[in-house]
Amino acid sequence: MSKLAFLYLSAFSTHGGIEKFNRALMYALGNVNSAVSFFSLYDKKEAVQDRYVSKSKFQFLEVSMTYLRLFLMGLRLLFSEKQSLIFGHINFAPFALLLKRIRPQHQLILMAHGIDVWQELSPSKRTFLEKADEIWAVSNYTKKRLLELESSWKKKIKIFPNTLDPFFPKLAPAEKADFLKERYHLQGEEKVILTLCRLSAAEGYKGYDRVVEALALLKNQDCKYLMAGKYDEEERLRILRLAETRGVAERIVFCGFLEEEEIQAHFQLADLFVMPSTNEGFGIVFIEALACGTPVIAGNQDGSVDALCNGELGELVNPNQVDEIASAIDRLLDQRELKSFEAQTERIQKVHAKFGFPLFQDRLKEFLKL
Repeated sequence: MSKLAFLYLSAFSTHGGIEKFNRALMYALGNVNSAVSFFSLYDKKEAVQDRYVSKSKFQFLEVSMTYLRLFLMGLRLLFSEKQSLIFGHINFAPFALLLKRIRPQHQLILMAHGIDVWQELSPSKRTFLEKADEIWAVSNYTKKRLLELESSWKKKIKIFPNTLDPFFPKLAPAEKADFLKERYHLQGEEKVILTLCRLSAAEGYKGYDRVVEALALLKNQDCKYLMAGKYDEEERLRILRLAETRGVAERIVFCGFLEEEEIQAHFQLADLFVMPSTNEGFGIVFIEALACGTPVIAGNQDGSVDALCNGELGELVNPNQVDEIASAIDRLLDQRELKSFEAQTERIQKVHAKFGFPLFQDRLKEFLKL
């Protein structure tokens, strides 16, 4: 079996969509190639979860200094036989180019997620994209943005979408958790709109501020907007000021960071998951919401389109039109059947059929020609 290595930033020590993707990829790689090894810049040995990957497949985890870890990775790979190297992030560019220069027989595969590859690129990152043997883009939108940089890359870009976590259960529709209704002081038939993302000026493209503006236009005023995720205090105050000027501050709830074990319950609490982003590479949070049976509204101008399968799995709106966002929220909140047992079950089944882990693993085997 061919030698294979996955080099990535973090999968267990930090939280986010790329980290979730990395965990799923590591689990799949371990299943399809017994000769795979893993190198991380930031994960600590104690943070690695055995259910995803055996610690024995990691190299030099005991080294804590980033540059020393890179140096040791390089020594290991420079003296190894020909193998395929999958890089989980373009930030490995200088390191990857050095390896390719010294050991040109190594195959370089780069994972391309979103703004990591289409924001302003340093010369080394641009060269990495040029020298990579293959680029695996998580969505057609990410591929499109890459081709805007260089059309000649078309032949080497493959679409490798996100997936539900391999341990994400195939849930049955569930009632709203009482402990969350009490925590957020929900009254009677009060509807819940949910967004889950980091609240930061750097993440402004997520569109949560436009949802706040849309609240003031809703015909259905009996609702609360739960903004879940770690937040910067400055950004929280900006959103609060915006809500106050629109007269909807009393309907905003800042949930803060959610532990993994509470995320599914929050999705099930929501009558709608709404995140009209404009620069999403894919948006794994959309398929997680759908896998909990929750209807989704997303933007129609980025990788969210791939996550919702061009509108088959949810509602796509112009993320820059507040009135369109408000209209979609009103329309879906009025459709009680959307949260019926049958509708939730259908939604869960569809998203597993499109983005379930077995499909992800089969695609990996095909791409690696295993």
